[in-house]
Amino acid sequence: MLEEVSQMGGQADNSLLQSIKDALTAEAVRDLSAGQALRSSDVRRAILVKQGQLVTMTVGDKSGFLITVRVEALQDGRMGEQVRLKNTESGRQISGVVTGPSMVKGLQ
Repeated sequence: MLEEVSQMGGQADNSLLQSIKDALTAEAVRDLSAGQALRSSDVRRAILVKQGQLVTMTVGDKSGFLITVRVEALQDGRMGEQVRLKNTESGRQISGVVTGPSMVKGLQ
């Protein structure tokens, strides 16, 4: 659980995360105490797609057409990273960009 608070007075600490949004796709790199301010060095981008995992891939756009298919991740990936994937039916290898937990967008 996270709580966003404002820094009062004095010099702003630039090593602190600026908003909860910065922590949404992150994981702690060490144990943290309750009430402790989160610094950028306390977190790293979380792995959202894991090798061997079946993930949902979308191709297209919402205004035209949108195809959704389940594919196997051939490597780990963090938000925004390009990963290799395999269509389990055809065995064909494809690429996609991680967009969320167990979700990728196919490259067109």
